[in-house]
Amino acid sequence: MRGPWALAAGAICIGIGVYQGLVSSTLATRGVETEASVVDVDSRLRRNSFGRTYRLTLQFEDQSGSAWRERTGYSSRYDGHEIGDRVAILYNPGNPSEFALDSWYELWAWPAGFAALGILGCSAFLSGRGARRRAPAAGA
Repeated sequence: MRGPWALAAGAICIGIGVYQGLVSSTLATRGVETEASVVDVDSRLRRNSFGRTYRLTLQFEDQSGSAWRERTGYSSRYDGHEIGDRVAILYNPGNPSEFALDSWYELWAWPAGFAALGILGCSAFLSGRGARRRAPAAGA
């Protein structure tokens, strides 16, 4: 993809990456760390691919002792988790339904991936503009 569409797509991806990075940063700095129990593991076949993805249902208590039961999104990285497993999570003390497993991948992989895609899109736009500028000069 080149031209203004590459710039637009790149800017959108960078924006998503920055937003997700801010959410992850807030969880990493202000989130409360606790252990959650895996109470259910749901799986489904991946679309257009081989293998399965898994969604964990986690149960944990917040600082006030209230019980929470929340689900992760589907991911192949949850393969191998079983009911009864304990996992470290970070949750938002103001809204414990906002949580993430306490790992680099869970907190930072998506923001980094979107930022990288955005940089590639913006680079495609800039390289396309440079090639068009040089082309007429080369033919003169």
